[in-house]
Amino acid sequence: MIEKISANGQLNQPPLQQQSQPAEQALASYSAQLTRLTIEHTLITHPELHTPPEVQAHLGITSSDGFSTLIMKAGDQFLAFIRRDDFKTDFKKIKQALGIKNVRMATPEEFIDVTGMPPGAARAYNPNLPTYIDPKIFEKEYLMGGTGSFTCSIKYKTADLRKIPDSQILDISKSDQQ
Repeated sequence: MIEKISANGQLNQPPLQQQSQPAEQALASYSAQLTRLTIEHTLITHPELHTPPEVQAHLGITSSDGFSTLIMKAGDQFLAFIRRDDFKTDFKKIKQALGIKNVRMATPEEFIDVTGMPPGAARAYNPNLPTYIDPKIFEKEYLMGGTGSFTCSIKYKTADLRKIPDSQILDISKSDQQ
C-alpha cells in the first residue's frame, strides 16, 4: 500500500492500521522532519519485514533499488553511512578517508542507544549523527530506504538526501564482485 505525504508531512490516507499509536506517531514525526528538510519522500506500508531483501522481494524491486543506513562506531564516535544495497561496505575506504584505525558496526545495544530504534530499523536521517552518503546513491533518481519501522519503508528522492544536516558524500562501497 502506498501512502502519500502532504506538504506538511501528514498522511493523506487513513492511519497505518498495522502500527501502534506510538509507532504511527513516530513515523509521522519522522515524515514531518523530512518534509521540513524538503526531502521528497513517499511512505509505503507492508507486512512486518526485517531485512532489505525481504522488503525488496515483497515490493517487487531489486537490491539496486534500495539503500541501507548503517550505524557504525569510528573511534569513540558514532556515524551513519548510507549505501545502496547492491554494494558492500568497504571498511578500508572508510578508515583511509576518515583517517581512523578502527571502525565497526554498532552493537545492537549501541544501535538502540544511538538511534532509539530497534536494530535493523535504521532511517536515512538520524539527527545528531554525522552522515556519510556513498555517491552511488545518486545514480538512481529514487531509492527505497528505512523509516525506523518494520512495517513501512520510504521511497526517497536521492538528490534530496544531500539535504540531510551534517552529511557528506564519501565513497564507502565496493561491488559484490570485489
